[in-house]
Amino acid sequence: MKNLYFSFLIFAFTVPAFAQEADVVNKIPGVPKQITAPKTIRICVPSRAGIIANPPLWIVNDVLMNGDVVTNYIRPASIESIDVRKDASTTARYGTSGQNGVVIIKLKKDLQLWNLKELFKNFGIRNKNQDFPVFIDKKELVNRTDFFIVNDIVASVKVVTVNDMPSRKNKVIQVTLKSL
Repeated sequence: MKNLYFSFLIFAFTVPAFAQEADVVNKIPGVPKQITAPKTIRICVPSRAGIIANPPLWIVNDVLMNGDVVTNYIRPASIESIDVRKDASTTARYGTSGQNGVVIIKLKKDLQLWNLKELFKNFGIRNKNQDFPVFIDKKELVNRTDFFIVNDIVASVKVVTVNDMPSRKNKVIQVTLKSL
């Protein structure tokens, strides 16, 4: 029993010492701390069912968007400003869809927000091929109507033949994104 008690005391007194030592190392005068920008957008909210069931309204460059599109296809480096609003005037302006808050994102001036039609036009995908299934970095795009992407993250768009696809059409549109 004495060994257990003694081990606990050693642990109790050494752990805070290690934590304090780590803090001192991080605060050495004259040594700059490097902070790098995140490569993806992460929205952290409390995990209550009411908040998740009622997400905020997302507006990017005056276009109403789905929150998943914002976090997956817009990079933090592409954003000029973010404005989060939740007040009576916001609810009055955007109606019931804005009652849970509105996140307004402005992209940098040289960037464009493309829907699928504009994406296909800019990469030369012909009209007859535009009904093929779309895969973005090997994940199938399910909802084509709510899809938007910022032009700076697209590396290539092309029609490819897939041999192992069990459908009447064995061609798909493959969108490849630039690496982070």
